Amino acid sequence: PIVHSNPFLTQILTFPDRSIRLFFCTKMARDILEPVKETSDTSSDDSILQKQQEFALELQQERPVIEGALKNYISCLEANSFTGSGPSSSSKTLLTCAKITLKAMNSLDLPSSVEWGHKYPQETDESGSDYMERLARYKVVQNLWQQCRRSEGTRVAKCLGKTTLKIAMGEVEKAVHDYFESNTSDVSSEQLGQFL
Repeated sequence: PIVHSNPFLTQILTFPDRSIRLFFCTKMARDILEPVKETSDTSSDDSILQKQQEFALELQQERPVIEGALKNYISCLEANSFTGSGPSSSSKTLLTCAKITLKAMNSLDLPSSVEWGHKYPQETDESGSDYMERLARYKVVQNLWQQCRRSEGTRVAKCLGKTTLKIAMGEVEKAVHDYFESNTSDVSSEQLGQFL
């Protein structure tokens, strides 16, 4: 059981209905943070915005882009297969898996940062500031991703690199599996899973 020096808070935190606990904890957090928000200066907001802009620029300049890195990955898998140090896969199978991955990735609309935060909540060993940093980084990735998707003739895999892919990988894997399920293919789900 959760015990706090404030008996009212202890009652809220041990209340059996999760939605009521969440409501009271959110309300208390707002009450605590509201005075801080009113007294904070805009320099911290400018600093956060500047960090996000720098991160966005870093992501846009990152090389190799996903498509190029995927070609390198296929080469490594083929080499491992040829030397016997990795699972055996034909070139055709690897190329088919890569095409499925690219098609799914380039047609994927990433969820909003709020939805993504619900899907990937704060981990037990993650501090609150680290979680907020992860959400902020995702928001930058999501904005860049959507810009690439909206630009005529531009594909996400030709614009963004590995850091973007690392941050969005959970959504990309889901999109690849959804795409695979809805389309016929020469590869099995095991082969695609092994590729990912």
